[in-house]
Amino acid sequence: MNPVTLFVDDQEDFLSALSFTLPPEKGPYLFMTDPLESLKCLQEKNNNIGVIFMDYMMPVMTGLEVFEQIPSLHAERILLTGKDEEIAIQALNRGLIHRYMSKRDPQVIQNMLESIEIGQKNYFERCQSMLKSKDAKSVPRN
Repeated sequence: MNPVTLFVDDQEDFLSALSFTLPPEKGPYLFMTDPLESLKCLQEKNNNIGVIFMDYMMPVMTGLEVFEQIPSLHAERILLTGKDEEIAIQALNRGLIHRYMSKRDPQVIQNMLESIEIGQKNYFERCQSMLKSKDAKSVPRN
């Protein structure tokens, strides 16, 4: 079973279009318009969210502010920008996100599908790595 792919964007039309466009076999998908609600969801343990597409510019808080409050999450974090790539580059350099993409790119859906596939793989690898490190710590040493 695939991990959940979360999309957070205050533009309901954009999320609605995505919900009709994305192939069901790459899901499940979760769509949210409220960054505070998404933050609560992301802070829950065992939420099975493996890939997050977060819009940068939203009311109340930015997508980066959400990511700053969940730094240890194993999910692949992707920032969606409408305009300002400089902010995305800074976030990438700070390690807050794994990648970014422009919502205005004509290939945005194809880029998302590729990012979902890569993100799910990376999520599983991060989870396996964490489990291996826990197992190594629990082995008694003489």
